[in-house]
Amino acid sequence: MNTKKEIAKEVESKEDKGAGILYGLGIGPGDPELITLKALKIIQSVGVVAYPAPEEGDSLARSIAAAHLPGGQTEICIRTPMTPGNFPANDVYDHYANEISTHLTAGRDVAVLCEGDPFLYGSFMYIFERLSRDHTVRVVPGVSSLGACAAAAGRPLVSRNQVLSILPAPLDEEELERRLLDADAAAIMKVGRHLGK
Repeated sequence: MNTKKEIAKEVESKEDKGAGILYGLGIGPGDPELITLKALKIIQSVGVVAYPAPEEGDSLARSIAAAHLPGGQTEICIRTPMTPGNFPANDVYDHYANEISTHLTAGRDVAVLCEGDPFLYGSFMYIFERLSRDHTVRVVPGVSSLGACAAAAGRPLVSRNQVLSILPAPLDEEELERRLLDADAAAIMKVGRHLGK
């Protein structure tokens, strides 16, 4: 395990090379006003913006941030299959990680926009695992759909010593039901086409 001193030296070494910084930006659950000030500042200062999108159609992440993009930035649309059997699409993430790495090596900062929070079922983690060894990465957390839903409903998710279970909707129906029955409180994420369950 690396000590704080070793990690600091490694980060300093990466930054000394004149390489760009990779930012994983949580941009919230859909309301552009829920983008944090820190993420907003980075969005408006980087030369390259990347975002996930389905194989066809628009990117929700880009649409959330659209009003804040200053224009003139290079945009990388990470088109990937969003179906459970094909996700994560390793070949797609390998390709886009290489494209992003090229920009970083050339000294350009890159912001990868991520719905919600980058490390809570966020697609950014697949770029992170490919690039974090060789590049400086900074992650800016975002407002998650969990907090936004609780606020919109006007109800707390949990209180006192309750345990909150976060479950992905693509789980097998029996497994999902079992976990829901065992939970003090539960939140189901990635509902989309699984709403029928």
